[in-house]
Amino acid sequence: MQDLVMELKGIRKRYGDNLVLDSIDLKFVRRQVYCIVGYNGYGKSTIAKIACGEQPFDSGTIVFEGKEYGKWTTEQAVSLGVVLLSESSGLFPSQTVYQNMQYSLIRREGYCQFFLGAQKKEIVREINAFAGKYHLDFTPKTQISDLAYPDKMMAELLRAKLLHAKVLILDEIDVAMDRKYREILKDVLAEMKRSGTSILYISHKLDMVMALADVVGIIQNYRLTEVGKKDIGKAEDILNILLNSSAERVPKLNKRHGVELMSARYLERGRPCSVHLYEGEILGITGAGENDSSLIYELMFHRGESDVEIFIGGRISKDLKPQNALQNGIVFVSSEFMEHTVFRERSVCYNMLPYNVTKKVRSEKKQLELCQRYVNALGIKGKPEDMIETLSLGNQRKVFIAKSFLSCGDIYVFENPTDSIDGISKIDIYNIINELKIQGKGIMVISNDLKEIMGISDRIVIVQDKRVLGEFENNKLTSPKLERMLKQAAR
Repeated sequence: MQDLVMELKGIRKRYGDNLVLDSIDLKFVRRQVYCIVGYNGYGKSTIAKIACGEQPFDSGTIVFEGKEYGKWTTEQAVSLGVVLLSESSGLFPSQTVYQNMQYSLIRREGYCQFFLGAQKKEIVREINAFAGKYHLDFTPKTQISDLAYPDKMMAELLRAKLLHAKVLILDEIDVAMDRKYREILKDVLAEMKRSGTSILYISHKLDMVMALADVVGIIQNYRLTEVGKKDIGKAEDILNILLNSSAERVPKLNKRHGVELMSARYLERGRPCSVHLYEGEILGITGAGENDSSLIYELMFHRGESDVEIFIGGRISKDLKPQNALQNGIVFVSSEFMEHTVFRERSVCYNMLPYNVTKKVRSEKKQLELCQRYVNALGIKGKPEDMIETLSLGNQRKVFIAKSFLSCGDIYVFENPTDSIDGISKIDIYNIINELKIQGKGIMVISNDLKEIMGISDRIVIVQDKRVLGEFENNKLTSPKLERMLKQAAR
């Protein structure tokens, strides 16, 4: 095929004994956007990392412009024009926008440097033109650490443009973007597509998928199934496929809930809204399309919301933040929070056991034994004495989840708790969540994984644009109501 840039052929990947990808075939075509959708932990990010050389594959072949590669490294991918953008920024935070652009261009194999003065002038012109065109909040002299997340992603897109990326891979970079930045993202990608770039776009946001995709790939049961854009009339068609693809059974425990532990009350468009959490209850929160279930987390932790009132145990909490959540009896579990609390160059045991545990259990032998119990329970591929950075990202996440379980709290807030975790370990995590429920804890599960939400929750709340669209007791009658509301929201 004349326009074929790159191809993944028969890619297979395991993490230990767990199969993640099986016989994945994926073609990167010039001027085409290929969108991948699927539940958390089904291998979407693994495909992205394999394509850009960050993860090795067990078997299969990568073909780039007609040449086959049995092994594929980051250095090869970058030199040939493959660029990955993910939630974790690849820019140097201590440097300016200009310095990051200059460094990337110099590293690019085959890049012919201008005279220093001319080079700087050209890069500065490109940065100013890009920022001016899309009304972005940075200049060549702006330090990356001073940028908000959406502007960092825009700076990364500019870098990809300057590198004339042949293949651009975007792994859920739209998670924390508002409507303004999503519209900018659409415009930038449309421009890059016209210039000949092949784009792989991974997202939970079905409205973005419908706006961008030429081809949609739905990942389920370790495989990728292609669906042409002409066969998908609207976002709810994708939603139907996802809802009907559930293979695992999420273990649900029936138990009558107790007293109210927490409530969030706020005004949205002049209308009062509220979310309540009870003792011994699992509350599932989800959304679809432009909805973002993490908005509840934003409300809880007062991210720019002056009219939000949080009541814990019947008393108002005026300054609830992630860093002081535990003091209020709240244990928050998310990959974003994990990045700031993992101790590099320390052991699994050191990272797993919180201070309240090590204060009581002072014997190193007993600490290792306690850690080993959770290593076994969660199927963590590693030993208590191993350094945390030697574990895969999924196993590091399990260590962080174990630490959260061991913390003393009354309320547990999980944001996408099984993301990047294999199917067997998901069930282990669900079982431990159910143990917390038996202990009378209040549990909030914030997730875009509909199977997860419908499987484990006692009550389900659907949100859209900071509004509660619906609230259901999770029983046999809930599923059609939930599906109907999600489909309406996805239109």
